[in-house]
Amino acid sequence: TSADQELREQLPQTYVDHMTQAQTKHDNIVFMRKWLDLGNRYGNIEEVMDGVLEEVLATYPESQLPVLVKHALEENHATNNYHFYRHVSLDEY
Repeated sequence: TSADQELREQLPQTYVDHMTQAQTKHDNIVFMRKWLDLGNRYGNIEEVMDGVLEEVLATYPESQLPVLVKHALEENHATNNYHFYRHVSLDEY
């Protein structure tokens, strides 16, 4: 994302497939994802996107994806939104 434009790119299909396999019927991928600030990146936005993609592919090689799926399904990672949100009264605020 820059001041002028926002660019998004999907990971290769095998990553999408493994992510789908790792989900249970109670998972909500939008609520479960974690956004991390990895600092500023400088340069052409397409070059930055290519660099980020290379980092993701290096951090999570395709050979590791089945292991990550197995781990995700063995653990109870399903979220219950009740634990994330609670009603706050005006007095508490």
